[in-house]
Amino acid sequence: MKLFSCLAASPLFLAACSGTVTVQTNSGTATGAGGAATSTTVGPGGGSPASTSAGAGGAGGAGGDTAATSIINACVIATSCGTKAGWQPFTVGKCIDAFARLGWYYDDPESLPDPALAARLLTCATSANCNAVFSCFGGDWIDVTRCREGAICQGDSLSDGKLAFFDCGTLGTTCADLWSNGNRACCNATPCGVPGGNTCTGTAASFCGIWGERVDFDCGTSGRVCSLDPKAPCVGTGASCDPMSTLISCAGSVATYCSGGALATYDCSSTKFRTACAAGKPSSWSPCVPKGSQCDMWNEPIGCVGDGVQVCVNGDIVVVSCSSLGFASCVADVNGHARCVP
Repeated sequence: MKLFSCLAASPLFLAACSGTVTVQTNSGTATGAGGAATSTTVGPGGGSPASTSAGAGGAGGAGGDTAATSIINACVIATSCGTKAGWQPFTVGKCIDAFARLGWYYDDPESLPDPALAARLLTCATSANCNAVFSCFGGDWIDVTRCREGAICQGDSLSDGKLAFFDCGTLGTTCADLWSNGNRACCNATPCGVPGGNTCTGTAASFCGIWGERVDFDCGTSGRVCSLDPKAPCVGTGASCDPMSTLISCAGSVATYCSGGALATYDCSSTKFRTACAAGKPSSWSPCVPKGSQCDMWNEPIGCVGDGVQVCVNGDIVVVSCSSLGFASCVADVNGHARCVP
């Protein structure tokens, strides 16, 4: 049941396998995901390397995009070290997709990426020393959402009631059990009273949800304005429209869609990992989607390839070598889900 609705690049080698792309980024370069696996890279310094790949930039972003590389590195390390917990466990695909949605796409609180937690993950998940990662991050329940399904408060920590925990104090907040008939809790930025209290501070929306979850979201990042409607806190600045009947239209990677009763536009190429415009889909969809079609965060590739973990990047499968990140090898569990291990 749904709830409701810095960067330190470490070496990364994404080995070519059937139908995947090759990315070599420890020299500061990368090829685009989605094209042929053959590529030509240049030396240190990045720039956009010559490439025969047709994708929209390195590991799903622009060629030489070291920020995208750092995100992929951190997501592999974080999900290899972190304890899978809650009803919606944090996987590499979900981690990467969270960064694709960060700051511009409003979502249910349990799925809404939090900027402070995302920055913390990038800062902390930089080595194969998992104890150091936990100490830096604030626990082994690594995720980038403040509200989590399957969570209860133990003191000021989110806990799955077993082993996994995250200390809300690392964000300067307290843990709050939500008013529902299930285990749901948040690291609330401020205490919430009764549902409502909707406010706009410039382009930023703030309110308390139906179960006592605190929500803060800045609509300005996506070029929209704040609304007092908690179901649609962001409104476009274009002509009036009906969100139920308006379909997403595209001009290259730029999507036009109905948001809160007015047209809005967003350039999907800026998302790194959702670089395609969702042409013809309802405005209730995300206007930006992964460019490839080999995989998604709900249909991730399973199993190891050599010492590498298969990762879904902008809809295409790549393989991240565990040894290049300082781990000993890749191991798959009984369900085929792979992770790097010391």
